[in-house]
Amino acid sequence: MIIVSFNCYSQQLVKTIDDSNKIKENEAQFLNKPLKILLKEIKPPIKRVTASPSNNLQSSVGYFVFKFVDSKQNDSLRTKKKIPVTIVVYVKEYFDWDYHKRPKGKETEWTTADMKKYENLTVVGFRVYGNN
Repeated sequence: MIIVSFNCYSQQLVKTIDDSNKIKENEAQFLNKPLKILLKEIKPPIKRVTASPSNNLQSSVGYFVFKFVDSKQNDSLRTKKKIPVTIVVYVKEYFDWDYHKRPKGKETEWTTADMKKYENLTVVGFRVYGNN
């Protein structure tokens, strides 16, 4: 009985890209918690990321934009008038993100190093949109 219960809780909330809205539906589970808790619930690999740190935390917060498609797939979907599934995660703290300082050719890749660097930022909101 314990093993069955453990398996139920160890499953990820977002098993496929189509499950992305479950993040918004369960936002209380992630708000005011570290980013790593949210990212552990997302099974599909994040293929693209952009970010915008806040310059003034008094007036706005920084955010990450996560996508599950690479640049080529993104362009293909856009030509078909489709928007790729996108999760925008707003965070409380300032973070350092400079596109020009990221590894050449991998400026928009979400890496293990990124996860380690940003995992403890506090999630304060979400936006989920798009279709595949």
